[in-house]
Amino acid sequence: MNSAFLHPTIRREADVVLPRWFNTVFQSGVTVVVGLIAITSSTSIANIYLSYNNDLPITEGIMALPFSAKMYALGVTCALGHLTFIPWVAPPIERLRTNTSKRGGSAEMEDWLSVHRIRWTVADFPAWAAIFLAVLTFEGTL
Repeated sequence: MNSAFLHPTIRREADVVLPRWFNTVFQSGVTVVVGLIAITSSTSIANIYLSYNNDLPITEGIMALPFSAKMYALGVTCALGHLTFIPWVAPPIERLRTNTSKRGGSAEMEDWLSVHRIRWTVADFPAWAAIFLAVLTFEGTL
């Protein structure tokens, strides 16, 4: 959806509108993303903890974790991996929010989207897939 701002027919207008639009949308987006990462992390860690066999030494206990717990571990790792992209998305976001881009808002949006596509491929989608597999393969009782 954000790539619509990059369409050649509206790119010039987008350069004017994007800073205001981004300021309106960005803070609520950050709140949602941080909230989802917190929920994903806490519930995944809880599921891993509840799946762990305390009667075994730690290395054996980790190896004995069920597949679902391993998928929760992968999911939380990938979800937290989303945050590792902050150094690459922060500069274009800041230039958009403060309307200080010398290249225009659409160029900053293009930079942000290029990092977003990589982040989605290596962090976000694998996190969703791992959590989905964890839920589907859960064998415990609630």
